Amino acid sequence: MISSYFRKNLWRTDLALAWHYGLGQAFKISLRQRPRAIRGEGVGFTYGETPLTAMRRILALAQARPDDTFLELGAGTGRFCMMATRLVGLEATGVEQIPTFVDNARRIAARQRLACRFVQGDLFAQSWSEHSLLYITPTTFTDSGLARFHDKCSELRPGARLISLTHPPQAPGLVSVAMDVLDFSWGPATVFVHRMATPARGTLSR
Repeated sequence: MISSYFRKNLWRTDLALAWHYGLGQAFKISLRQRPRAIRGEGVGFTYGETPLTAMRRILALAQARPDDTFLELGAGTGRFCMMATRLVGLEATGVEQIPTFVDNARRIAARQRLACRFVQGDLFAQSWSEHSLLYITPTTFTDSGLARFHDKCSELRPGARLISLTHPPQAPGLVSVAMDVLDFSWGPATVFVHRMATPARGTLSR
């Protein structure tokens, strides 16, 4: 793992992120900007980072491939999107409400010529149907947020894989693929991977 950290230039992304967010600045930024970003969304909010070891395991559980289009819903500083691009070679999109995170992620991705784009906005307003691999952390969602999450899952295209933490998705056609308990910056969490089933031959797709 250490050799690939340098061989795949993961260190370059971490160095850039450290320059922007050293000494706990990311958490402070999230505290300042979150009231404007998430009021009334029903999604709750807890700032945290996905460790690199967990990222690798998540991508393996989801069988991430270079031809995947990855969508991270609630991308934070954008680290997972950028690391996934370096590790797998896929294209990634991060959706995040906090403007400073989005602006800095765009700068880093552009300077390092990564196949990532970052969008500021509501994760439920983003189309889920255009992507083959999605990652969401509904750990702090309220009941209304979870209901919106489950409804949104119906947008997934056949064959798309959805990775969620703590709460498994609920929607017709979703099939469980894998599950594991991994360590995150806020503590252990259950990782669920589901795949949207392909309609049987002779049936009409949505």
